[in-house]
Order: sequence, then structure tokens, then C-alpha cells
Amino acid sequence: MKKGLLVFVLLCCGFTVKAQTEKGRFLLGAGTTVGLGEVSGPMTIGFSSSKFELADGSTGEIKSSNIYLSPKVGYFVLDNLALGLDLALSFGNGKTTQAAIETESKSNLFAAGPFARYYFPGEKIRPYAEANSLLGVRNQENKIGSVNTENKYSLSNIGGGLGIAILLGAKSSIDLMASYNSMKLSENESSFSNKLNTIGFKFGFTVFI
Repeated sequence: MKKGLLVFVLLCCGFTVKAQTEKGRFLLGAGTTVGLGEVSGPMTIGFSSSKFELADGSTGEIKSSNIYLSPKVGYFVLDNLALGLDLALSFGNGKTTQAAIETESKSNLFAAGPFARYYFPGEKIRPYAEANSLLGVRNQENKIGSVNTENKYSLSNIGGGLGIAILLGAKSSIDLMASYNSMKLSENESSFSNKLNTIGFKFGFTVFI
């Protein structure tokens, strides 16, 4: 009797794990990314403050903050393979003070594009691989003293990473992923462009329905 009950429980657990990522189900998620290194990029969350000294002996201070959120919705086209739509939302502020002159900046970013995520076998922990591509816009306002300027950029990004999903019962998980992004920003009013390659640590929450 006890052996039969144990086998039944194990079969139920195995079915639950598979059912979370089986064909025909939906995936809803949201997360953010912490950048690693000095150049974190606009698609990360971060806060920094630093002081500097120029060759003439004058000093200054730089403060910046950025909030980043990445929601997604996907559909399992095959067991363990979900395809869907990724979004990227970012809001940043910065201030540089030098010789009593303040330079302030505000920025916002919106991008969207497809993603693919594949879950590898596991029970309470499911490794996964993910890749995505984003297209969007980034707006930046600068204020130097009493002079205001505005720059608009087109954005393209290719990224991906390897992670683990820590299952929280039958319908949700906490996601931890080491990520890589290659982003290109092109200013709309000129030929200026900038490319950022960043490595980050992404964490989020996923619901299976």
C-alpha cells in the first residue's frame, strides 16, 4: 500500500513538472537585469555616484540612476519550447556637477521583439536557454545650465542567456539568468551611432497558465 502511494505521488509530481511547460500552455513573465562592469547600458537597473578630478585641479561629481523592466508573454508551441513577445521599458536620470555648472539628463526607452525559451528536463529546478531580438526607440533630454537639448535614437538589440527556473508549485517559478546583450543606438538627426555589449544578471518571475 505504501509503495503504491509513493509511486502515485512520484507520477503526479512528474506530470506536474511536465505540465508546466507542455504544448498549448502560456507563459507570462517579468524581470529586470543588473549590469556587470562599468558600462551597464540603458537596459539594466542601477544607481551610481562618483567624483572626479581634472588636470587643472577642479573636481566634479556624477550621479545616475536607471530603472528597467522586461515583461514577456509566450506560448508553448512544443513541449518545453515557448515562443512569444518580449518588451523592454527603461527610465533614467543623471546629473553631472562641475565648477558650479550642472548638467541634467532624463531618458526613456521602449522596445519590443520576439523571444524563444527552451526548458531542459528537471524537477524543482529547470535549466533553460533563451534568445531574443528587440527594436525600439530611446529619447534623451539634456539640460546644461539654462540650455535644453533633446536627442532621439533608434534601437536594435540581440541578446540571450542561460538560466535556471526555480519552480514554486505547479504554476510559477523564480528565474535567474546570466545574460548577454549587443545593442546599437543610432541618432535620428545625424549619422552618429553607438554600440554597447553588456553582460548582466537577470532575475524575474514567471507564471504558467
